Amino acid sequence: MDARNFYHLIRRKYDQNLRERLADKYTTRSEEDCDLANEWRDKFCALSDEKLEKAKSIIFLNKFKEEDYECSDPEILEILSYYRITRDIAEGNN
Repeated sequence: MDARNFYHLIRRKYDQNLRERLADKYTTRSEEDCDLANEWRDKFCALSDEKLEKAKSIIFLNKFKEEDYECSDPEILEILSYYRITRDIAEGNN
């Protein structure tokens, strides 16, 4: 399996919209399928401009342990929590 196909396989697992758009191409289902990508996107897009800039500045650092940044805003913290989800956590193997 090449890297692009692997990316789509993994991405599809976490993106319900992608699974629906590609339903005719990908017919297999997994009990691990979820919608984390769209949950994150909806919450990210709902941030105010000011909060969006703050979230982006933290995301840009690519360090997601709470001690790596200063933020007390619950909406931003919720967005940042998605960046700490490992594949094992998402698949319930933690």
